[in-house]
Amino acid sequence: MDIGPIVPDAPWFWGALQRHCVPDCCGIGAYDLTPQSVRWACGADWRAGPPGDPALLAVELRQAAHAVRSIDVEVVSARLFQEFLVPESYAQLFVYLASTIEATRQS
Repeated sequence: MDIGPIVPDAPWFWGALQRHCVPDCCGIGAYDLTPQSVRWACGADWRAGPPGDPALLAVELRQAAHAVRSIDVEVVSARLFQEFLVPESYAQLFVYLASTIEATRQS
């Protein structure tokens, strides 16, 4: 099942996290998901181009996690990540990113 429509539409964020490679080659491994990279993608440190609204993205990521958790299938995929995972793995990723964004906003 494709969860693409559930994933928040934030090219300013997702593109900034693609620091290791591209998803077509490396899947989710193309993304640098470290707190430092998330901080940079949100504009807390220097970045190329202005970020979108990190606070809104954190809310959307939590909503996406909730939606993905309600899907009753063994695996899901999202074109953005080019990766098949169990729904809970995507949900945990979204919650982690939301928490990291929120922590960045507080510091």
